[in-house]
Amino acid sequence: MAREFDHLFKLLIIGDSGVGKSCLLLRFADNTFSGSYITTIGVDFKIRTLEINGERVKLQIWDTAGQERFRTITSTYYRGTHGVIVVYDVTNGESFANVKRWLHEIEQNCDVVNKVLVGNKNDCPSRKVVVTEDAQRFANQMNIPLFETSAKENINVEEMFLTITKMVISELVFYHPLLFFIHVWNCLTRIKSMAVTNGEKCEFAHYKLKKKKHEMHYFLIHTNVQTMLGLIMTKFE
Repeated sequence: MAREFDHLFKLLIIGDSGVGKSCLLLRFADNTFSGSYITTIGVDFKIRTLEINGERVKLQIWDTAGQERFRTITSTYYRGTHGVIVVYDVTNGESFANVKRWLHEIEQNCDVVNKVLVGNKNDCPSRKVVVTEDAQRFANQMNIPLFETSAKENINVEEMFLTITKMVISELVFYHPLLFFIHVWNCLTRIKSMAVTNGEKCEFAHYKLKKKKHEMHYFLIHTNVQTMLGLIMTKFE
């Protein structure tokens, strides 16, 4: 029986209470929005499966409470997290100031994890108090991507989740050689299939195939696992 997904990743959404964490989750997972504010008690989560570069990626997205009284509950959910979405409200300067505390909490609970910074409720310019330039400057200092979103108007929500998912995939491929081989094997298989089934794209596919082989050969030399190169290359001789 075929697997329903190629990767399973856990994403965590954190930030002050009322910044719109639950709304972002609902918009991405169900494409819905509710204007009524209901405080998250502890944690909640939803699942959505994406297809990225021909691979099915299943996301478990955990929505956490922003109130101090739930901090000890939330901290346990950092375990096994692949990516963290830090959310502030662009109409609330205090929520942006508290981002540093949230980033510090990530450092305390995660060894290595991907992060994105999200300024939500970016749909009413007259109420915006956290200017983009200041947020971008801070994000650059922290070396994390910045997205200004609106769950209400569905602005940048999909792009933000896709970006952090791709960041997680890239890190896994980089740090885990076996996943690298699986990823490249799948890519090469799709490229070869395209070359066979689409004559008009054969020349392009052949170029991509040679490029992928070159990149993989370079990686193998630097990880001292050249024995696997012959195994994979024989598939495409």
